[in-house]
Amino acid sequence: IALEARRQTLNRPYIEDPRDQATPRGMLALLLRLWTADGVPASVRDTLIPIMRGTTTGLRRMVARLPYGVNVADKTGTASGTANDVGFVTLPGDAGTVAVVIFIKASSLPVAEREDIIADVARTIYDFYVLSR
Repeated sequence: IALEARRQTLNRPYIEDPRDQATPRGMLALLLRLWTADGVPASVRDTLIPIMRGTTTGLRRMVARLPYGVNVADKTGTASGTANDVGFVTLPGDAGTVAVVIFIKASSLPVAEREDIIADVARTIYDFYVLSR
């Protein structure tokens, strides 16, 4: 119960504290460096990405509305009105991989609704790249 309350309840001091918070642009830069092993040893990348592929905390987030079998490697975060999902979505065929960062902050929506938004945004990104080929 305490964990769920913390996920749902807005905590203004936490939201407004700039420490221990990433920006979407900063997280995207980190993901790109991880993917290309730029400043990150390839051995670390080769460990982290499979771990991200195996996570199950985000089944209602990025992967939720993508076609069955789409390869997603992600990391979620939820606390105090936030719901985040960041990672990699592999496109079909030889179309490549897209780094995706979706942050929702200071939202009074229930976690399930925040997760629906993340799923919709991820599907929109996926469709953009697949349908524009």
